[in-house]
Amino acid sequence: MSFSLGLVMSAAVGIAAGLFASFAMNTFQAICAAFDRTESRGGDRPEPATIKVAAAAFRMVSGKAIPQAMRPLAGNAVHYSLGAALGVIYACIAAYVPLITIGAGSIYAVAIWLVLDEGALPALGFGDKWTSVPVGTHCYGLVSHLVFGVSLEGARRLFIAALG
Repeated sequence: MSFSLGLVMSAAVGIAAGLFASFAMNTFQAICAAFDRTESRGGDRPEPATIKVAAAAFRMVSGKAIPQAMRPLAGNAVHYSLGAALGVIYACIAAYVPLITIGAGSIYAVAIWLVLDEGALPALGFGDKWTSVPVGTHCYGLVSHLVFGVSLEGARRLFIAALG
């Protein structure tokens, strides 16, 4: 198999695995939300960064605020698009540098959490500065990303096995 064909197949596997991992992460977060007592008492939860990013992109493109009814769908579009892109990066690297798969995707997940959640999102104004966020929220974010990373590696392996 040529380098370019291998890269194309890795990218396709990465897209599929990234979408699956994004779904797994969303499912984990939905289960956690079902047990969140502050939400059941009517507590306000901060708007997810994915929705903030989608709203900023919508405003940049259209010059208007995103309609309230579109916010959750737009946030999901950002979440799944980013998951697919991160899946492509991971799968393409894993095809040529298998060392990245050590920890079944958990090392990659921690890197994503540190770079995006703890670094880029607060720096770009889409999240609170890490020092003003409760430790439990950091832990929740880390575990959510671990679910993503382990699901990503598991799905990548399954898709590769299915392709034979």
